[in-house]
Amino acid sequence: MRFSGETERSKRSESINQDGQKQDGKKLNKMAAVLLLTIFALVSGCSGKKDQKAIIDALNKGMNHDRIMVYLPLGRVGPACSSLNVESKPVPDQVVYAGAQKAGLITITPDGPNFWKVELVNPTPQMTDAFKRVSHNTKDGCDAMALSFSIANKKVAEIQNVHKIADNQSEVEFTWKWTLVSFGPKFVNALSSRELAGLNEHLRNPVLDQHFDPSFNIADMAQTGAPQTAKMIVTKSGNDLEAELSSDGKIAEAKRKYEALQAQLTQLENSMPKPGEWVRAAATDKMDGSESVQFKTFSENKVQLSEGEERLLLAIGCDQHLHL
Repeated sequence: MRFSGETERSKRSESINQDGQKQDGKKLNKMAAVLLLTIFALVSGCSGKKDQKAIIDALNKGMNHDRIMVYLPLGRVGPACSSLNVESKPVPDQVVYAGAQKAGLITITPDGPNFWKVELVNPTPQMTDAFKRVSHNTKDGCDAMALSFSIANKKVAEIQNVHKIADNQSEVEFTWKWTLVSFGPKFVNALSSRELAGLNEHLRNPVLDQHFDPSFNIADMAQTGAPQTAKMIVTKSGNDLEAELSSDGKIAEAKRKYEALQAQLTQLENSMPKPGEWVRAAATDKMDGSESVQFKTFSENKVQLSEGEERLLLAIGCDQHLHL
């Protein structure tokens, strides 16, 4: 009987061990499943972040040409350098040069009568190397390089939606904002609000054919830096992503160019004398001291070339020079 009892206890023990092993197995399976899900989630999240970063990098690169620049010729510069589009007043008194000097970006030292030597402070090795390849304008006693420097770029603020339109192509909806780069922060930190407003009138955007960009105001970065919406087409080519404007974006850019041109024409119109009014302007030659007086007048007429067309403004001007 004792043998039989031992046998029964042995069976019960074996049964309990088998049940325990089954429960332990279930726990292990659950733990393995949770671990696999966790690993999958981590890998997916990491992959998603990498993909988003790649898209952001492509968008930023695609918008890189749409930037705010300041024209700042370096070298031997003076009012006589008309081919460099330099203002006809002493270099230290010009808005851009005075602002750049105050911001610690350049030094200005006299270099002969009515000429100044303008040099960049602590140029980077890349800049120094690039300057060696830039041609010099040596007309009218000048010896300068016609250079422009970045003030602000468009940068992605947030990806909102990604719509797949082909196997290797997606339309990306996002927000962007103007971000100060290069010379931008130094100008903002050094100049007063009034000085920044004066500088802003001299800033240009290459996308707008070097015209003023009304969407940017360095004197009011709080408003200028507000996010704006945009769409771009991102295409995968091998391992690289390339971004270009969508159809809507191209239309918007063409509209911006048109509006910039209209603003320039309006400014030009406003600077012209009223029809029939003579305007006197005097200037003193910096070289020989002679004074030149100029009188200008304009006559205008609006004509319509064909039905349905807008009227065109034709202006005819004449002037008379007197040398005293």
